[in-house]
Amino acid sequence: NGPKRDATWDYVGDGDSPETTTLFFKSEKTYCEIYDTQPNNKNGKYYILAHQYIATELNLYNNSDPTDIAEAFKEATNFLEKYTPEDVRNDKNLQNKAVKLGGILDDYNNGELGRGHCDDNDVNDDENGGKNDNDNRVERIIIKEPLHAKKIKVFPNPVVNKGQIAFKAVQSGTTSVELFNTNGQKVAELYNANSKKGSDLLIEFSTSHLKKGLYFAIIKNGNDVFRHTIAVSD
Repeated sequence: NGPKRDATWDYVGDGDSPETTTLFFKSEKTYCEIYDTQPNNKNGKYYILAHQYIATELNLYNNSDPTDIAEAFKEATNFLEKYTPEDVRNDKNLQNKAVKLGGILDDYNNGELGRGHCDDNDVNDDENGGKNDNDNRVERIIIKEPLHAKKIKVFPNPVVNKGQIAFKAVQSGTTSVELFNTNGQKVAELYNANSKKGSDLLIEFSTSHLKKGLYFAIIKNGNDVFRHTIAVSD
């Protein structure tokens, strides 16, 4: 509701200004109504979490690194899918849980946990470039996001059933595109082939088998690795 609307809100739902029409989980309020509701003694714990959740969601849509927040974000999502503001207000244990999750998300949004913000540059999760113990998770590698990486386009975004990823190869060699969920699990390999430097790539993919939510395309082109956020809608 500021003087200039942030286009990142487009990712939360369909249509024009979806933040004013998309309901926030089981709250029976829209994203904007949640955002404008100030916590008080009766409902404070739920809205503390809700505010931080919205900020985290928008940061992730803006390509913030999800590595260190994936588990907490998933847990917060499950919590909000299950409980209403009234449920939290009437249960001390739920209040404590909401405050704990809200605190973790707050640390992330303020850059005190993980990489936090989308304007951070090179991300080095592991100096040796090794893999996680879980082979189904994203490799621990350097993710580069220089200027030309911002030329990656996903359309439409949010994706409904079918989408396209377009970008220009910056190196010659093997190029792959893999899709991961916010828990770091690979859900699809969209592309894997050799490409020439400067070639324009257009990759079509289906999301019919995916749940609504946030996903991350990991694009490997030669020695460079890039990440781009993709929203999947119903």
